[in-house]
Amino acid sequence: MAIRSSVSADISAEVIWVNSTDFKSTVKAVKIHQLLVEHLGYMDSSILEESERGEGVSLSVCDGETVKQMRDDYAWAKAQERNEATTEHHLSLAKDYLAQLYR
Repeated sequence: MAIRSSVSADISAEVIWVNSTDFKSTVKAVKIHQLLVEHLGYMDSSILEESERGEGVSLSVCDGETVKQMRDDYAWAKAQERNEATTEHHLSLAKDYLAQLYR
């Protein structure tokens, strides 16, 4: 069964997990993660895990105030990602993350 390319989030307590399913969605996840850290002040949790959905990644950020605020912040970052140019840095990070998990 094929997994659809997508980015999603699991949000609880003080952590947002940004999940991807393949390379294309991992690039988007990297961009969303960057927006959460650089523009909204979240702390990079420095945790990289295999995604439960396909061969993607799960990246985390922490230090959100409330679950509602974290949901709103994730929604903003996901919408903003579409307006952000994809750079070589984003592509390189996505490749590196996937290579670390799926050798």
